[in-house]
Amino acid sequence: MQWKASGTRWATMKPGLVFGLALCGVVAACDDPQEREAAHMEHGRAFFAAGNLPKARVELRNTLEMNPYNAEASYVLAQVEEEAGNMRAAFVSYLQAADPAKGHLAAQLKIAKTLIAAGQLAEATGRVNTILGLAPRNPDALALLAAIDLQRGELDRAAMKADSVLATTPDHLDALTIRAEIHYEQGALASTGALVERGLARKADHVPLLLQQARLHTLQQNTEAAIATYRQVIALAPEEVAYWGGFATLLIGFGHEKDSQDAAGRFSGDPS
Repeated sequence: MQWKASGTRWATMKPGLVFGLALCGVVAACDDPQEREAAHMEHGRAFFAAGNLPKARVELRNTLEMNPYNAEASYVLAQVEEEAGNMRAAFVSYLQAADPAKGHLAAQLKIAKTLIAAGQLAEATGRVNTILGLAPRNPDALALLAAIDLQRGELDRAAMKADSVLATTPDHLDALTIRAEIHYEQGALASTGALVERGLARKADHVPLLLQQARLHTLQQNTEAAIATYRQVIALAPEEVAYWGGFATLLIGFGHEKDSQDAAGRFSGDPS
């Protein structure tokens, strides 16, 4: 490929070398440490947005070498690791970003949600209260309090909190999911279905709502719809072993023995 520029040397230079020289020029021009930090951060974001995870990781780590207290760099690095399937590394970076002294709300929310999923409700409550101390009306944090009440079986308290979120943020997906689960636990399947449809109309690939939809299809003995919905869940989160186990159980229930064996192989970590 030819590059049109004055001089024979530049006209035959490879694009990669030109880009490398240009980047070196940018970095060299940044004599101020804060400018260099910002440049690495910007490059990390750009590589992550482009799906180039290895280069994004390098740039973000360079950012953190220059400033270990850059909470946003830790947060984006956690997203990179999560996208790459390195969940342990992602959790560590989320924890670093969620240091209360840094005040990174999105990281705090991520950690709290992870703790709720792990059943560590007391620690999750502490995290959520820290968030509410910084942002008292944060709907995501209030929805997490509702999720904690739901985990504890306190349906009325969970419903009150979820409803308070929906009153100000009608399409809040976590609050809709919680409210739908409460209706299901109370046997109000029509209301459950209505909330599930409402949430999926807002975000068609929301996995918790899709799982609820698959469960409703199963109760209605709508075999094809239940299997199709669960396949959608698997496609969205193929690394989640628990989903493969649930899919295998679903297939066994519908008498799909051969397909259930394949799913069970994924569940056990042996896809052969």
